[in-house]
Amino acid sequence: MLLIQETMDMIYFSEIKIGLLFVILLSGFCLQSCFFLDEADRPIEFETVYDEEGILRSQPPIWVVDINGGSENTVGNMSHLIVHDSIVACITSEGDKLDWYLTGISTADGSFLWKWNDLFTINQWLDVPTLLADNLGVYRYAIPDRSATTETYAVDLNTGDTKWKIQNGYPWGGASLIPFKGNLYAPYFDMTETDTARIQTVYQIDLETGRHDSITQQYLDPVSGWGRLKLFGEYLTLAPFTSDGVDYLFAPYVQRQPYDSTYGDAFMGLYDLTNKKQVYDSIPLLMRTRNFGETVLYQDRIAIMSIFERVLAIDIISGKIIWNTGLIDQGGFSLQIADGILIMGQYFGSVSYMYGKDPETGRTLWRTENGGGAEELQSHNGIVYWVDRGDAKLWALDAKTGEVLWKINDPDPESDSKFVHSKLGILPGENGEKGKLFASTVRRLYCYELIR
Repeated sequence: MLLIQETMDMIYFSEIKIGLLFVILLSGFCLQSCFFLDEADRPIEFETVYDEEGILRSQPPIWVVDINGGSENTVGNMSHLIVHDSIVACITSEGDKLDWYLTGISTADGSFLWKWNDLFTINQWLDVPTLLADNLGVYRYAIPDRSATTETYAVDLNTGDTKWKIQNGYPWGGASLIPFKGNLYAPYFDMTETDTARIQTVYQIDLETGRHDSITQQYLDPVSGWGRLKLFGEYLTLAPFTSDGVDYLFAPYVQRQPYDSTYGDAFMGLYDLTNKKQVYDSIPLLMRTRNFGETVLYQDRIAIMSIFERVLAIDIISGKIIWNTGLIDQGGFSLQIADGILIMGQYFGSVSYMYGKDPETGRTLWRTENGGGAEELQSHNGIVYWVDRGDAKLWALDAKTGEVLWKINDPDPESDSKFVHSKLGILPGENGEKGKLFASTVRRLYCYELIR
């Protein structure tokens, strides 16, 4: 861990101070408000611009900071952002040799507070699915040769110190690493199995110590894929929750089928974490499907899942399907609950849309077109934010009405470093103040004021 005393390239304001930025609501009106100098001392100007439909297309950030150390290389599309109290943590790099760090950056002014690279092997490729539990940033690192081992680290986000680190000896697979009440839940994804049935295991990892134990398993048979490749089923997004004082883990999974190796049958299981027992483990969810998506919980009793072109709502305790909706020639949805509305962001299909639905009934409330790939949605105070992987713009939308409020363009198009869809973070405001939104390109991290 390296303590950083100096700040990086910061914004220089022309007759304007942070907190005193005024927006003039005139369609198509541009307000030159601030600029900063990039690593080549090239000024980058920021303007407030609304288009003819009243959608914000550009605005000055509160601050912006370089995260690739002025190198010709970039930090790429790796990782997510971790936002915790006064710190936003992300991957940064330095020099042409690409020394990677997990770096804690001040949410107030963009200054670097600490850097961490306490890896088992120096200059490994960092892979951060982004996890936050209490004040720990816990993440997984996969060894480049894809051997059947994984290294997992816990980093104190306040200080940048290593809490613990372990070499698992087996990979915790997928992006489904879920923090819940002092533990981390991770599916075991075996990359070495060949011809025999494998055991899919969910592990419970103590966030204080890194100690881990298996809690539930599924036996999944392999099917033939391409050539000698064997395809296995896997757990989908895990969803821990509490209902009537009891902690549960909702664990849907898919079993590949021999009739077509690109398809599979989806099932769901429920494990009682409090009493350490399986409630159910093989209730059919959806047959002959593919491209399994994500799960969100509504009022700790309904699990809403996206599975290819379908979105389903399940009464979790009973395992009964409440509603099941499909959209023709469309599929792949990112989900978010905002202001009591189920927001569905489509990222497959010839034309992509955002949907607002009643989570209780599945009834469509509104529909509006997105930029071609709305994924990894985040929300705050009834506004949904995302970086669209179709047009690489930073979008904002009113959850109640579906009205598009932002479509912010690449703030520095000359650098060819578009916004990255996985690099978005939100810090709620306090005492009536608006919070902050953090969005990253492959070169810079930007901090904006939230709409509400």
